Amino acid sequence: FLLQGVERIVDIVTRFLNSRKLPLFGLEQILRGLIPQTTYDGFNECQLVIEAVIENIPLKQKIFSELEQICPKDAILASNTSTIDLEVIAKNTKAQDRIIGLHFFSPAHVMPLLEIIRTKHTSPQSIAASVNLAKAVGKTPVVVGNCVGFTANR
Repeated sequence: FLLQGVERIVDIVTRFLNSRKLPLFGLEQILRGLIPQTTYDGFNECQLVIEAVIENIPLKQKIFSELEQICPKDAILASNTSTIDLEVIAKNTKAQDRIIGLHFFSPAHVMPLLEIIRTKHTSPQSIAASVNLAKAVGKTPVVVGNCVGFTANR
């Protein structure tokens, strides 16, 4: 499964390079930042983690609890969920101020919008960092309140 994901990323990046939609840094340089793994090794250095597992509340809660213990105390913990309330996902975490939603529209490498979902506890710093990230990766950020489902689909 992990290998299939890496192959898909290589395919997408190669197509973007060939179509000149990405600067010509070279495939190797772009992929150098990709570290496929099935453990949390190295997460103690991450400033942002985006959870994107299946829509399973207990699984997402478990992941967020684990990430909170492993990641730096100021790391932003984001979910790509589109069907689960963020406050439910973050229920078992203590650092509510760094929980945020990052809804990437599908296909993420093509669609320009990125919904940034704040909860009543999300800090202004977490929101600002997420907006800056969206802009840095060429997305159009839209900051919205916590809700179930994509705001753009309403």
